[in-house]
Amino acid sequence: MTPFKLPRSGIMVSLPNEYDERAQPSNGDILQPDYWVENSVADIQAGRDAAFDKAVELLQLNQASIGPLLDEDMQAVIEFLKSLKKKGQQPGWSKADKGTAYLETYSYFGPQSVTFNTRKHGNSSIYHYTVARASKDSPWKLQKAWRTDRRGHPIEEYPVP
Repeated sequence: MTPFKLPRSGIMVSLPNEYDERAQPSNGDILQPDYWVENSVADIQAGRDAAFDKAVELLQLNQASIGPLLDEDMQAVIEFLKSLKKKGQQPGWSKADKGTAYLETYSYFGPQSVTFNTRKHGNSSIYHYTVARASKDSPWKLQKAWRTDRRGHPIEEYPVP
């Protein structure tokens, strides 16, 4: 195992130096994706992201067995960010851009805040969005938006609407 400290959070983690066997040896020797998802013409025309929809579907399938994966707050943040993108108001992204999003940080303490990092297909930049609210009864608001290179070096900070 190789221990190291995560640069932003300071959390100590360990990763194995090598993998001696696959997680599921019954899947064979060649590593292939468990799911292959492509946008259909109908998806593109409707503005749907098939990969995102599949990920949400998989989360919901597993929800019953291990408890809630997306609480109401997190679901509200995701819907808020999706609505910004649909309206063309997500800084750095157009309505037509496709990509992937990952949870970067989530704070339940003080003012609640969530930061996602996203990547556009065909673009190596990482787009970061911090959404926050002052209290449980307050609406979510985009607090900060910025773009970094793959190593986390700032490239651009966007004005928030």
